[in-house]
Amino acid sequence: MTTDPFSDILKLARAETLVTGGFTAGGPWAIRFPVPKTIKFFAVVKGGCWVIARRRSAYPVCNW
Repeated sequence: MTTDPFSDILKLARAETLVTGGFTAGGPWAIRFPVPKTIKFFAVVKGGCWVIARRRSAYPVCNW
Protein backbone atom coordinates (compact mmCIF):
# COMPACT_ATOMS: atom_id res chain seq x y z
CA MET A 1 0.00 0.00 0.00
CA THR A 2 0.98 3.65 -0.32
CA THR A 3 1.80 6.10 2.44
CA ASP A 4 -1.36 8.10 1.62
CA PRO A 5 -4.36 6.68 3.58
CA PHE A 6 -6.95 8.16 1.19
CA SER A 7 -5.26 6.49 -1.80
CA ASP A 8 -5.29 3.22 0.15
CA ILE A 9 -9.04 3.55 0.70
CA LEU A 10 -9.64 4.24 -2.99
CA LYS A 11 -7.58 1.19 -3.93
CA LEU A 12 -9.46 -1.04 -1.49
CA ALA A 13 -12.78 0.32 -2.78
CA ARG A 14 -11.66 -0.41 -6.35
CA ALA A 15 -12.56 3.11 -7.44
CA GLU A 16 -13.17 3.17 -11.17
CA THR A 17 -14.41 6.66 -12.02
CA LEU A 18 -13.31 10.18 -11.30
CA VAL A 19 -15.59 13.14 -11.91
CA THR A 20 -14.56 16.62 -10.91
CA GLY A 21 -16.50 19.84 -10.86
CA GLY A 22 -17.33 22.74 -8.69
CA PHE A 23 -19.71 25.54 -7.95
CA THR A 24 -19.94 28.60 -5.76
CA ALA A 25 -23.03 29.30 -3.68
CA GLY A 26 -24.02 31.70 -0.96
CA GLY A 27 -26.93 32.34 1.34
CA PRO A 28 -29.43 29.71 2.44
CA TRP A 29 -29.81 26.99 -0.19
CA ALA A 30 -29.93 23.20 -0.45
CA ILE A 31 -29.00 20.45 -2.86
CA ARG A 32 -30.23 16.85 -2.84
CA PHE A 33 -28.44 13.88 -4.35
CA PRO A 34 -30.12 10.59 -5.25
CA VAL A 35 -29.20 7.59 -3.10
CA PRO A 36 -25.94 6.25 -4.57
CA LYS A 37 -25.47 2.60 -5.53
CA THR A 38 -21.78 2.84 -4.63
CA ILE A 39 -19.70 4.92 -2.22
CA LYS A 40 -19.33 8.62 -3.05
CA PHE A 41 -16.81 11.19 -1.81
CA PHE A 42 -17.39 14.95 -1.67
CA ALA A 43 -15.20 17.80 -0.48
CA VAL A 44 -15.85 21.30 0.80
CA VAL A 45 -12.77 23.34 -0.06
CA LYS A 46 -13.72 26.65 1.55
CA GLY A 47 -16.52 27.79 3.82
CA GLY A 48 -18.89 25.41 5.47
CA CYS A 49 -21.95 23.23 5.10
CA TRP A 50 -24.37 21.02 6.97
CA VAL A 51 -25.33 17.46 6.09
CA ILE A 52 -28.76 15.96 6.65
CA ALA A 53 -28.87 12.22 5.98
CA ARG A 54 -32.19 10.46 5.54
CA ARG A 55 -34.20 13.37 6.98
CA ARG A 56 -32.52 13.18 10.37
CA SER A 57 -30.71 15.87 12.35
CA ALA A 58 -28.40 18.34 10.61
CA TYR A 59 -24.67 17.99 11.26
CA PRO A 60 -22.12 20.74 10.62
CA VAL A 61 -19.31 19.51 8.36
CA CYS A 62 -17.11 22.62 8.27
CA ASN A 63 -16.91 25.82 10.27
CA TRP A 64 -17.27 29.16 8.54
